[in-house]
Formats: sequence, structure tokens, C-alpha cells
Amino acid sequence: MRIDQIFVLAGGRGTRSADPSIPKFAQNLSSGVDVADFLLQVLQDFPEAETTWVLGEHSESVLARIGERAKSDRIVFDQISGTANSLREAAREVGDGNALVMLADTVIALPLRALIERLPESDGSCFFGRFSDHAWDSDHLVIGEGNEVVNFISKSQKREASGLALALSGVTITNTQILRSLGPGDAQEQTFRKTIESGQNVRAVNSSWFLRDTGTPERLQKVSKQYRDGSLGRRASRLRSAIFIDRDGTLVPDKGECRVSVNREEIPPMVSEAIESVNNLGIPIFLVTNQPGIAKGCISESQVLDTFQDIAEALGESGAFIDAFYFCPHHPESGWEGEVAALKIPCDCRKPEAGMFHKAASDHLIDLRTSMVIGDTARDEGAAAAIGAEFNLVAWSADGKQVAKAIQNFAASVLQKD
Repeated sequence: MRIDQIFVLAGGRGTRSADPSIPKFAQNLSSGVDVADFLLQVLQDFPEAETTWVLGEHSESVLARIGERAKSDRIVFDQISGTANSLREAAREVGDGNALVMLADTVIALPLRALIERLPESDGSCFFGRFSDHAWDSDHLVIGEGNEVVNFISKSQKREASGLALALSGVTITNTQILRSLGPGDAQEQTFRKTIESGQNVRAVNSSWFLRDTGTPERLQKVSKQYRDGSLGRRASRLRSAIFIDRDGTLVPDKGECRVSVNREEIPPMVSEAIESVNNLGIPIFLVTNQPGIAKGCISESQVLDTFQDIAEALGESGAFIDAFYFCPHHPESGWEGEVAALKIPCDCRKPEAGMFHKAASDHLIDLRTSMVIGDTARDEGAAAAIGAEFNLVAWSADGKQVAKAIQNFAASVLQKD
């Protein structure tokens, strides 16, 4: 996909910022480094696109910070309230085409151009987000069966959903026709609503790279720490090592193929703490699980997604998160009452086959041979052998010692290599 227009929303008073006297995107992360450094680097990766800065409060400071770009880029001064209104008016002054919209207070550290170029050309909008420890505290998309985006829920709404909550990151791809139709309100929510109303497609990209809002003192402080300790750079790398963890019998106890929920007590605190530690170190961690109960007809894909959301919420209470969830719905043998015939097939994703791992590696640019698989069965071990990864055989226990130790040992090996 080609980007024709870029809109940077850099307005707003920043009353919740660490220093409200300066623009949110000029807040310092470390000596000589601020949020703007990352945004300006992203813009350099799209030299052929026309960039428009939508400015409000602190406009003079923003212009001073962007330097020569203030002479070459389009500058629009926000005269109306609301990000959607401002974006609509700015889009009316440009031609048709694909548009990249970015919130200026987001630290964007990922191979954005490479990811966008991999997206298929199509109408509609694509939102970048991530699974996090605070999805319900952010605007988020609800991901349903077949990775379909089924709803947009703002942080001010009641937390209810069937599916996975993907926290939005402040990076959106859409087209200028949709932007010109936006009504009053939040830019991301309006973009979602107007895309649906126009009959166009809504897609989501789950980014395990570094996309973090810095709009509050607490968030800025956390990102600043991640920059200084190197975890931001580790997570932002183009090719990374990762942890792949099995679900049943590993992360949670094995209760059979028809599980429809996960209780918080089933994830030992020691495991949550270990996952939080690799989150903080910038090491991606993915859940990969065979779910033959879908093919056998005793559970649905939607119910499996609900168990993933249960896991996300349980980990989130401890400040931890899984970067992405992968499952295989197939089973090769027939003979179950109510089975789904279309899913009773041999496949390349059911462990010990490596399909889920290759999909994760493609989605997130993972170096499989420097990664690790944690599981409780020979199927997990076979998958690790198929991708050339390290394997750690564990068994779930109430104290979580084996799983936590496996996670911690791998993290230590990554740090040692660095």
C-alpha cells in the first residue's frame, strides 16, 4: 500500500502532560531525546507523501521544533474543537488518496513503512493497536472470529465485549474521502464509524513493536524509563527473539478441549510476574495453542477468543500482557457428534506442525531460531524442533515455578546476548 497523505495531529493544550507549557510531542524522554524525535524519523521514511500538521495550542513551539519541515510541509491551524473536526477540515484541502494519521504524543518505534507496504490495497481503514495491560483504559477495537473487527469501544464506555480488546495506538491508515466525512468527536472513533457507514472495510494490525501514548506524566515516565534501559530499542528492532507459550497444561491447567473460560486464579502470580518482566524488557511473548474442540463441535471460535480475553484481563491486573494469540481450530480425525466437517482436516498449523509459529514470525518479524517454545507435551517439543527453536518442557502447577523459571531464563539469555 502506498501512502499519499500524512496528517499529524499536534494540537491540544496538553493539560494532562508532564509539562503543559510545551507541546505534548516535545516532552523529554532523556537528555537530548524527546517524543518528536521518533515521529520525525517516521516522516523521513515517507518522503513521497505530503505531510500536514494540524496545530492548536503551542503552535509556535511545534513549528520551532519541526525546524525546516515548517517550511516544506502544510501547516493547518486548528480553529475548531475536537480532533475529528480538525482532521476533516485539513483533509478537505488535499487530493484523494491513502492517508496515514498519527497522534503526535505517541512514541512510534517500529518498521512502519515495511508493515504498510505489506498491507493489501483496499478501501476502508486500518487501525494499529496492541494487546496491553490496560486495554479497557484506552479506546479499543473488539476483534472477533476470523480476526474481524466487530466494534469500537471508547475508554469512556462500559467495558463489555465478546472477543479480544485491542488497545488503539494513535496510528491509523484510511483514505481522504473518509476523513472529509468525519463528524464531531474523537478522530479515531469517527474514522471507524464513518468507514462502517460507507460500507468500506475496517481492519486492525496488532503491533508488538513500540507504540506508546505519552500524554500523561505517568505514561511519559514509563516510556522514558523504557528508552533509557534499552527495552524500547529491543522491542522496536526489525527482527526479534520471542517466547512462544502453550495454553493448556502450561499457562493454565489442562481442563480438556471444551474450556470456555479462564479464571484469574488459574494463572499463578509467579507466572504473571515473569511475563511482566519480559514485557518490560521488550521481549515479545505469544500464546500458541491447539484448539481441536472447535473442530469437534464442543466449543466455538468465539468462545476460544473469550478465553484469550480472560487471560488478557487476568494478566492485566498484574501489569502483564501477551503480545498476540494464535490457535489452530483443526482436528484430523472424524467421529464426534456435532463436529465441523470443514475443520476435520490435516493442516500445517496444528502442533507439532509449525504453521502458527511461521504466521507469528511473519506478522511480527520474529527470528524463530533464536526464540523459545514453552510447553507441556511432545507436540510442543515437535513444533520447537520444526522451527529450530529452544524448547523448555514444563508442567502447570499452582505455584507456577517451572513456567516462570523458563520465562526468566530465556529473558536472561537475551540480555546476555545484547
